[in-house]
Amino acid sequence: MSEARLNPRSELIRLLLALALAGAAVTLIAGIAAMAGAHEPSRIGRKGLVPLVVIAWIVMARVPRNGLPQVLGLAGGRAPMRSIAVGLLCGALSLVILNVVLILMGARLVEPELGPAMLLLKTILYLLQAVGLALLEETLFRGLVQGRLRAASGHVVAITLGSVIFAASHFLRPPKSRPPEAWWDTMPACFAGLGEMLTLRWREFVGLLLVGLVLAIVRAGRRTIFLAMGVHAGWVWVRFTSDKALEEVDERVNQDLLLLGSKRLYDGALGWCALLLTLGFVCWLTVRSRNRGISS
Repeated sequence: MSEARLNPRSELIRLLLALALAGAAVTLIAGIAAMAGAHEPSRIGRKGLVPLVVIAWIVMARVPRNGLPQVLGLAGGRAPMRSIAVGLLCGALSLVILNVVLILMGARLVEPELGPAMLLLKTILYLLQAVGLALLEETLFRGLVQGRLRAASGHVVAITLGSVIFAASHFLRPPKSRPPEAWWDTMPACFAGLGEMLTLRWREFVGLLLVGLVLAIVRAGRRTIFLAMGVHAGWVWVRFTSDKALEEVDERVNQDLLLLGSKRLYDGALGWCALLLTLGFVCWLTVRSRNRGISS
């Protein structure tokens, strides 16, 4: 069945209206939190900004409830658990290789903050947390955003523009240099965070853009988000775990920050290569699976 085409102009208007409505809702939430005596009302308000944009977008697009799973990329595929497991393996393996390289280059030391039993427990908890975070972000960005952009403008625009939106959304928060003056200043402060995207934090933006591009390419041509969700979860899992198991060698990292990156893992050239390596693993496994299907 062919995918229904959407009007690009109408979809852009919906997105802008959704952002405006979400911004108003965030300001209102921050105001209520301030009246309730919250310590950081602006922080409470902005936490739900991206989900509120998505909810407003879905409401204005008049997506029926029975069609929502398909719009979010959660319906129509086969063997979702297998897809998640394959993606998880590809994502985790690429960042494990990156950490090994960083250790060999003297940028990381194996110094666990916790004992073996507690570290194992934390690793399991991080896996569950990573899967939950990946499910949330993939349904929003590779499900709703990429799916609707694809229906409006095709695969190329959906992959590129969707990845830019994904990367930019991570900077939609008040920077340390410009905290909100009061609850009513929540949204202006959030937009001020975009100002650092291409200046002080451009390496992080490049990494997040690559993250979005790899996940968007993995998602393209598939009915569901499950493979991309597994890749995303694998990355998050290794990153969270390495924070507890590895120590950054500041002197070595500061010598070549562009190459080595920080503990974020995706803000240096080696991290960017690891992201692309993930895509290589996914493509290799996909081709191998298809060849097996043909030969059988």
